[in-house]
Amino acid sequence: MPMDGITLGAVCAELTRELAGGKIDKIQQPERDLLLISVRAGGKTKKLMLTLGNNPRLHITSRNFDNPQIAPAFCMLMRKHLSGGRIEQITQMGNERVVFIDALVSNEMGDLVKKRIAAEIMGKYSNIILLDGQNTIIDALRRVTPDISRLRCVLPHEAYQAPPSQGKLEPTAQNMAEFLRDNPQPAPGRIFAAFTGISKAAAEEMCALGPDGPAKYMQKVYAKDYSPTLVCIDGEPRDYLPFPYITAGQQEARPSFSGMLDEFYGTRDMLAHAKARSKELRDMINSLLERCEKKRGIYSQKLLECRDMETLRVYGELLTANLHAIKRGSKSAEVINYYDPDSATVTIPLDGSISPQANAQKYFKQYAKLKTASRMLDEQISQNNAEIVYLESLAVSLESCTTPEQLDEVRRELIEQGYLRAPKKPVKQAVSAPMRFLSPDGTEILVGRNNIQNDTLSLRTARPDELWLHVKNAAGSHVIIRSAAPSEKTIETAACLAAYYSKARLSSNVAVDAALAKNVKKPRGAKPGMVIYQDYTTYFVTPDEKLIKQLLTSAG
Repeated sequence: MPMDGITLGAVCAELTRELAGGKIDKIQQPERDLLLISVRAGGKTKKLMLTLGNNPRLHITSRNFDNPQIAPAFCMLMRKHLSGGRIEQITQMGNERVVFIDALVSNEMGDLVKKRIAAEIMGKYSNIILLDGQNTIIDALRRVTPDISRLRCVLPHEAYQAPPSQGKLEPTAQNMAEFLRDNPQPAPGRIFAAFTGISKAAAEEMCALGPDGPAKYMQKVYAKDYSPTLVCIDGEPRDYLPFPYITAGQQEARPSFSGMLDEFYGTRDMLAHAKARSKELRDMINSLLERCEKKRGIYSQKLLECRDMETLRVYGELLTANLHAIKRGSKSAEVINYYDPDSATVTIPLDGSISPQANAQKYFKQYAKLKTASRMLDEQISQNNAEIVYLESLAVSLESCTTPEQLDEVRRELIEQGYLRAPKKPVKQAVSAPMRFLSPDGTEILVGRNNIQNDTLSLRTARPDELWLHVKNAAGSHVIIRSAAPSEKTIETAACLAAYYSKARLSSNVAVDAALAKNVKKPRGAKPGMVIYQDYTTYFVTPDEKLIKQLLTSAG
């Protein structure tokens, strides 16, 4: 759920307990829309995250981020005005999705002055604004000019104005009592439309609690009786709540809102970040695949042309055998085709400007040219098909990438294969681990995320008597069963993994080959991830995403 005013109020109350009185130690801006403020409070350093990305929010985080070599201008400005200051208070503006973080900072004269961060957590309109003691804007992470909004400008030296009101009421006890008096049995939609900071989910919960449900719900809010609650489906976090709801499904208590939000958004942020970073690689691979498909069409057309080369050779030989009977200047020659079982006659077109012998040599030259082209085409088609398979394997690898390290491995592979230019400055070599699963009987199964891992698993990690699996005739991950005598259920599980982490993920009845690792070899000069194998057994399985998620125990 997006962070509504009630949940934001709960987070704000927690931040006050954790950070009030703390000293601002460091300010970092790892990404364009992400600000980290390290606060020393209670003998510990805590990182306050303010992010305006896909999921705008603020909370304490335990995650680590890579910082740019040169800090962005807004980060430098925040350091100038806030470094060394102490957080005085953290307050919410009514029930709006706006939080004020007030700090006392020493100025150039050594006097304490007030600075304020206005964190507006409002979807695509979210912003982080730095204000002075008179609520004048010093600067904002996202400047809003008159061209962008006629209602409200967010620019340096302008007076800070609250975000435009939607005409809703604050859910105070008095306003709620008056609303319920006029609406004894309100629908969730009416509550949502009437009050600020109340989400649709909260409105539905209020109505589900009975006739006095809205009053009961708000009493917990007024009393700050919060209890961080995570909603899970099949063991996966799907939503979060300020306290348990009777309208939600399976719920799990969490010790803090910050920890809960870190858990809920951590994987989502990682996947979104990886997807954004992988777009350039994905576009390039798709472009290379399109080029290979065009080549395939050209080669197919040339193969059709080569089909006639034997006819050209026969014409040359028939003309050579009948030179005495052909007059110079003839436009055609009708001769007996002694290659035909029925000895039928054939009409051979001639160039009247040259001799019959020269016409025969012309046909032989055309035949030789097409024969040479045919031999080259076989090699070119084989290389092009191999490149398509390889590029498709890279595309499958990108789908499995969830961290920057895994993306860097795919990028490094593209550099090594000559598809990308190497950076001028050496880059730290990223190393990631293969995916790890446990079969129902506890047997370990390893799945390669990319071609580099596939080579490592198949050629170095796997012992000779362990089973190796790969989807048949398609790009996909290499899979290793860490057992010399796996059960049939374990083999079936590994085959499902091989099919799921392949180009055939969305297909049914997928063929997966299984061979002993000692029978898997890498041809000399083959591209990463490309192997040959023998003495294999083929299994047919249908990928099951729900089963895969249940099997996953850890992924590096």
